[in-house]
Amino acid sequence: MFLNKILSGLVVAGLSVSSFSAHAMKVGTVDLQKALQEVKKGKEAKGALEKEFNERKAKIEGEQASLRKAQEDLEKLAKNMAINQSAKEKKISEFQQRAAAFQELVQRSQSEMQGREAELTRPIIEGLRDLVPTVAKSRKMDLVFEANSVGPTGVASNPLLYAEDKYDLTADVIKAFDEKK
Repeated sequence: MFLNKILSGLVVAGLSVSSFSAHAMKVGTVDLQKALQEVKKGKEAKGALEKEFNERKAKIEGEQASLRKAQEDLEKLAKNMAINQSAKEKKISEFQQRAAAFQELVQRSQSEMQGREAELTRPIIEGLRDLVPTVAKSRKMDLVFEANSVGPTGVASNPLLYAEDKYDLTADVIKAFDEKK
């Protein structure tokens, strides 16, 4: 937070100084999330993630349906007076173990999918970031900020409050990334 205030102050000071100089400061923005979604490698990663997600979802839904059936059978068993109490308790225990295993499967799948998403997208984001200085220099930008950057508090961590669309380098970064890769 303190660093953001300092950076904001420096940007304001830089903008104030540049307004008095002969050279106006050029500011650019890049929407890395948009670029990630639009570059070819990003689309491929999204497709791979969707395929893996759908496979996991089908497995989870199958197990969930099986668990519901087991619950229905257990409820019928509980109403049956002919079966002794120890047999009922054993079935209840087995069901509880299956339910716990199901919850673990769901949590593990969510965690693995998040890890897989990071694994597939991290190199693309890094590649996009590596190209920003090149694109910025070719467009003679003085500053480039990531558009839509939000800090851990949910508040925009980007000290830039306004930039004209003509300074958005996202399309150029996408093009440069796809040409390079």
